[in-house]
Amino acid sequence: MAWMRRRSAAIGGLAASVLVLACSEGEARTSVTPTTTGEDDTTGSITTFQPTSIDPTDPTLTTSGSEDETGTGTTGATSIEPDSDGGSTAGTSEGSSSGSVDEPPSVQSTTPAELMSGVAADTTIEVTFSEVMDPATVTTNVGTGCTGALQVSSDGFVTCVAMTSAPSTGDDQTFVVTPAEPLDSATTYQIRVLATVTDVGGTPMDADFTTVTGFIVRYFHTIDIDGTDDFNMDEILSSSTPGHTARVAWDDSYLYLGFDSPAVGGDPEEWMVVYIGGPAGTSQGVMYNTQLPTMPFDARWHLRWRLDGTFWGALEWTGAAWQDAAFTIPAADVIMMGSFVELRVPWADIGDPAYLDLHLGLLNEQDFGEWSWAAVPDTSYGDGYDPAYSHFLQFDRFGSTLPANVLPM
Repeated sequence: MAWMRRRSAAIGGLAASVLVLACSEGEARTSVTPTTTGEDDTTGSITTFQPTSIDPTDPTLTTSGSEDETGTGTTGATSIEPDSDGGSTAGTSEGSSSGSVDEPPSVQSTTPAELMSGVAADTTIEVTFSEVMDPATVTTNVGTGCTGALQVSSDGFVTCVAMTSAPSTGDDQTFVVTPAEPLDSATTYQIRVLATVTDVGGTPMDADFTTVTGFIVRYFHTIDIDGTDDFNMDEILSSSTPGHTARVAWDDSYLYLGFDSPAVGGDPEEWMVVYIGGPAGTSQGVMYNTQLPTMPFDARWHLRWRLDGTFWGALEWTGAAWQDAAFTIPAADVIMMGSFVELRVPWADIGDPAYLDLHLGLLNEQDFGEWSWAAVPDTSYGDGYDPAYSHFLQFDRFGSTLPANVLPM
């Protein structure tokens, strides 16, 4: 025998009358009759309901969503969400959009890259953006004023590197500028791009872009061999003897060496001796009277200059002995003035190395007065008779480290 009972429930702030029917077959069916109890929004009355069970065979039941293979209903095209006042607002379903948003461009990469060292002085500067840009907005400065959108500076953009012309590009995404003059030795440069640049749609970058540290140009310095000491302070190396200092510098063509010592211009039995490393070298030094040093690296070439200026030359290790080198040092490439002497050697004459292994010093070969002093590096040996060389200097020819900052090996 069938029976019927009616009850009311508040669902989601709306009242609905629920009629529960019990049938003789034992099946239960819930019917929901929606009624409006909430406030209307701007589009009219809002009615919501959530039945606790639904008979899918009920021909009167419809939904705005769809059902997947497991029977779980999906959301429809419109959803209702409560607003800040407890009411409801209508919104679009996830994944729908009323229009596209143009993302702002950004700097994707720079060349030379951040923290890169050993950069050639004649390098070009490249900036690549995340998307195609409007080339009319990517400008630069041809003077030293920081007036363009793409700038390069070594002093925090107080001044900027002058460029030869406007940035060039092959795809409107990577832009290249060329400095009008070679960049300075061992100097750090930052790259900046102002937010005034825009993509082809006219959207600017969110903010200016500046490399945090920047890139470092490789070290180089050309020395005039004229007897005047024009080595910089960061090219002056201390020795094991106070008051005696060496000089080291180089450029693309030459290695420059010098010594400032009270012994320069004096005794003909005293020498400036230089050992330079190279392939197929030896740890056996050159004999001066009875002094025969051992080397902490494989030396291939030996340069020597008598401190009174009467003799200079070069030796090369041939695999069995030290013999005259295939090259000579012209008189114009060795100059003495007062207590200072300087010379230069073409890189090509000493194997054109990427890394220069080097040891310098002074010695006296006079009988009963033999002595070695002024070792460079200053930790190589203590001044005395025929000391063993224990340390040397290794310079990265294409690096950015200044000569005086190189640590002994």
